Amino acid sequence: MLADLLPERVASVLSLNSLREDLSLAHDTVKMWIDALSSVYYCFLVSPWSRRISRTVRSEKKLYLFDFLAVEDDGRRLENIVALHLLKACQFWTDSAAGEFNLHFIRTRDGQEIDFLIVRDGRP
Repeated sequence: MLADLLPERVASVLSLNSLREDLSLAHDTVKMWIDALSSVYYCFLVSPWSRRISRTVRSEKKLYLFDFLAVEDDGRRLENIVALHLLKACQFWTDSAAGEFNLHFIRTRDGQEIDFLIVRDGRP
């Protein structure tokens, strides 16, 4: 049931509390299943960029699917495809010893958002 709910939440900040309420499950159970789906390459999470690691760990992440065809909305599907290709590029650059690359997004206090930010060795 969780996997059926995720495609409509692609490209938006993932609220585990909202999923918990929709499925009538414990927060830890939903988090465990999201982690399990990530480990079998069903989905991946992009965390917000922050210089402070503690703030990044606590912030909500954006969800994307490896199977972007499961996303019905054209705009969300396009953002998912871009995220997937940027993640692939970051992983390739890291694996080829060009540095430590990570994919993030930026959200301002006003709610404005930059969808993707590539960070190399801790620097945007």
